[in-house]
Amino acid sequence: MVQEGFQSPTSGALQSNEFRFSVTDPEVAAVLERNSGKHLELRYQEYNGMLPWRGTSVFVVTEVINASESGKTDGSALPYDN
Repeated sequence: MVQEGFQSPTSGALQSNEFRFSVTDPEVAAVLERNSGKHLELRYQEYNGMLPWRGTSVFVVTEVINASESGKTDGSALPYDN
């Protein structure tokens, strides 16, 4: 999942802020698939390590709280200097 905003490991560079997670519940996975491209609010658990039956991430999404259409398309959500 690509999060809003940017992160940069080095000064002056930009890259998307990605949230890599696993899903163990088939119903949660189905909701995520149906809402591809929308803004999502998720509930997840963070573990100390990966286990094969929990996927390949220490973050496991347990619930989709809210799914809404993508943000504004008129550019008004973009930051700018006056």
